[in-house]
Amino acid sequence: MSVASPATTPTAPLDTAAPTSAPTSRPVKQSLLVSALAVLATAAMVTSYFLPLWWVSLTAPNYPPDAFPDGIRIFFSFTGVSNGCTTAPKTSRLMKETQQEDLGWRSDEGAITEKHDASAKPDAVLDCMHEMNTINHYVGMHPIGVGAPVERLVSKYLIAFLAVCLAGFAVGVKKVRVGILGVGFTAVAGWMLVDLFARGTLTAHVKEYMDEAGKYFREPERITQWGANLNT
Repeated sequence: MSVASPATTPTAPLDTAAPTSAPTSRPVKQSLLVSALAVLATAAMVTSYFLPLWWVSLTAPNYPPDAFPDGIRIFFSFTGVSNGCTTAPKTSRLMKETQQEDLGWRSDEGAITEKHDASAKPDAVLDCMHEMNTINHYVGMHPIGVGAPVERLVSKYLIAFLAVCLAGFAVGVKKVRVGILGVGFTAVAGWMLVDLFARGTLTAHVKEYMDEAGKYFREPERITQWGANLNT
C-alpha cells in the first residue's frame, strides 16, 4: 500500500535585500539657513579685521582722570596696535601740562616737537602709545609694535582664505562649490605672492619691524638677526 505525498507548489525565493530608497537632497529651508549663516559669518569675520579686538588700559596716581579720562589705553587689532586715548577734557586742570610736557606733542623718542600754550591745540589727542612704550622701556620690554610680526603680516591673507572656505560652505551644489574653492584659493595665493614679493610688502614690513625694535634698544646685530628670521 502506497501513500501519496501531497503535491507541493514551487515558491519564489525570498528577497532578503533591504528596500532601496531614492537619495534625498538637503531640504531647501535648511540649505537657505546654512547659506545665510555662512554669509553672516563671513561678514562678521571681515568686519573684525578692521576693528579693535581688545584693549589695555593702565591707571596710576600720576595719570589723574582729569588728564587721562580713559587711563593709558591702547587698542589691539589684526593690523597692529593703535592709540586708544581720547582728548583731555577742556576743563581739565592738567590739560596744558599734559599736552605740552608729557604726551601729545612729544615724538616717540621723547623730544618735544612743539611748545605752545594749551589753546594752540585744544583738540590734540594724548599719545598713549608713546607713554605705554616709555613705561615698558623702563622695565626692559621692547616696544609694543614689535609683537606678533608674522601674525600681523599674514592675517589679511588668512581672513581671505577663511572667507573662501565659508563661500564654498554656503553653496549646496558640489560642482559649483569646487569651482568657488578652486578659483578662490588660487586668487588668494596669487594675491599673497604678488603683494609680499612683487609689491615689496614683506621687505617694508621687515624694515618697520627692525626700526621699531631698535627704537629704544641699541642692539643692531641681534635686531638684524630678528629681521632675517622674520624674512625667512
